[in-house]
Amino acid sequence: MASAHGDLVDPDTFGYDATLTTKRCAYRGVAMSAVSAKVKVRRSMLDAQDVIVQRDEGDVRGWVFANFNTQRIAFDLACTANPTAMIPLLGPKATEVMSPYRFGPRTVAAGTGLIDINEPTNTVMHAHAANDGFSYWK
Repeated sequence: MASAHGDLVDPDTFGYDATLTTKRCAYRGVAMSAVSAKVKVRRSMLDAQDVIVQRDEGDVRGWVFANFNTQRIAFDLACTANPTAMIPLLGPKATEVMSPYRFGPRTVAAGTGLIDINEPTNTVMHAHAANDGFSYWK
């Protein structure tokens, strides 16, 4: 269920409101068993509240705010799905920024913070993760 307004080719005037509910699907190569969220797009910014992304091994719940002009993503998420498998949902730059982190199976994690896609050194996150096989390389 969605509504859109403004000029579709002008991201500063385009607006979109949606309540998203779907069963099995895939986005950017990430398979999901179900997705639900309340989504608003305004002035090149995405505000996703009450996000639930379910996969066979677990889920992600919380909110995400993305500013496409500044290439920054703020988030507060709890996760039992494998974060390494989920990161491609945010795109190739986010996948590159998060590539040093590897999560194993049976993840129980929570994180909040700001990811700066253009300047990864400005990224600030606080996370707690427990799983079998976490590693970091950089």
